[in-house]
Amino acid sequence: MELFLIGILFFFAMITLIIEILSGTIKFGVISLFLTLLGTALTYFFFGIDASMWTLSIAFVFNIGAITYSVRSKSWEKFSQKQMIESKHDDKESERKLFLYPEQRGKTISSLRPNGRVSFDGEIFEVRSVNGQFIDTGKEIMIIKIESAKIYVAEIPLF
Repeated sequence: MELFLIGILFFFAMITLIIEILSGTIKFGVISLFLTLLGTALTYFFFGIDASMWTLSIAFVFNIGAITYSVRSKSWEKFSQKQMIESKHDDKESERKLFLYPEQRGKTISSLRPNGRVSFDGEIFEVRSVNGQFIDTGKEIMIIKIESAKIYVAEIPLF
């Protein structure tokens, strides 16, 4: 029974590591690390130090292999910003921002990671998402607040 439990822990650790590589969110990596350490601790408790050292070594090699694969396969490409932001802060930009107001709706032109470009009534502005959240291209957004030269937006949830 103990061996089955440890096997299940390591299986889910591998699954969460693969999800981490594909999704890019850190929470699955932390869960994978926790499950790996828990599996190793249970191996030590049930089978002794020799078995736990072998288990830890195999888990370490697998994790290094998975990280190496993710870097070589360029799985991080989908999260990178591919557009160059060429705008500058000037008086004309400030004048254009006078026509913006909180709760105004717009559409993302580039991914907000967390900064990007948004169209409001045909005008394009540089904005920042609230709380640094990532918002994909083509999503409906709303202005949350405007502070001096910065416009903060959030995605409009679909109900």
